[in-house]
Amino acid sequence: MNDTQVNNIWDEDGYEDAPIDVDAALEQSIFVSENELRELGMPSPGEVEKYLKKRRITIMLQNETIERFKAAAKKQGTRYQTLISSTLDAYSNQLIK
Repeated sequence: MNDTQVNNIWDEDGYEDAPIDVDAALEQSIFVSENELRELGMPSPGEVEKYLKKRRITIMLQNETIERFKAAAKKQGTRYQTLISSTLDAYSNQLIK
């Protein structure tokens, strides 16, 4: 894929380059079976989904909070949404103890 086939949507939120024509990109992709994934030491998509058990939600946060997470995520080389999620996971684990 060359530069003219890619729509650059990278921004501070962590989005990466995505093909403009998704159908064409899918046609050029290769299928990897679950057995091939296991041989490579990788979980199947179904195994990943079972492991993650995540649910999409909508949440309202103060702008200052979001900006702090974005700054911290940039320093750590991760996405701010991931950092928010891991922070909430760590906090909720402490509540259970």
